[in-house]
Amino acid sequence: MLSSNLKKLRLSKGMTQEELASSLHVVRQTVSKWESGLSAPDAEMLVGISEILQVPVSSLLGGGEAPPEEELSIEALAERLAELNARLAAQSRKRRLRLRVLSICGLVCVAAFAVWCIASSIYINSLPVIGGPASIATVGGADGPTSIYVSRKLNPTAIFAAAAVLALSVYGLILSGRR
Repeated sequence: MLSSNLKKLRLSKGMTQEELASSLHVVRQTVSKWESGLSAPDAEMLVGISEILQVPVSSLLGGGEAPPEEELSIEALAERLAELNARLAAQSRKRRLRLRVLSICGLVCVAAFAVWCIASSIYINSLPVIGGPASIATVGGADGPTSIYVSRKLNPTAIFAAAAVLALSVYGLILSGRR
């Protein structure tokens, strides 16, 4: 609510994020986070924004255009900000959970690839256990025929992709563990 209202009101006044940020003595990225819903301004900053954009605080918080006599009290403003912060925290927890699940799935895929690579190299009596046929040749020796197995080459692109997925998954787990 606040994010879309802030952006709409800022644009209706013909202001850029940089101009609004400069007026509030914050960096442009802070305004961007407010407009994208990643964070919310505190009560004092909200009052400052409403003064700069010349709108009541209630219209910033999604209450529409309220007459000045019906302006929110400090307690009501604090309550609405607490509700907004609770919603932002819930969204953040959901994003962190999604990132953690995706990272774990990436680790499982890399582990499955590693098991497949190892298992395709294990042979019983020169026959591959897993992984399909490979080049097998029989040569004669002094003690009789000997089977020689020539293994398949692993695709370097697959190894690079697995390494990238591993790195991103570990990074995702680290990020999702932060608070």
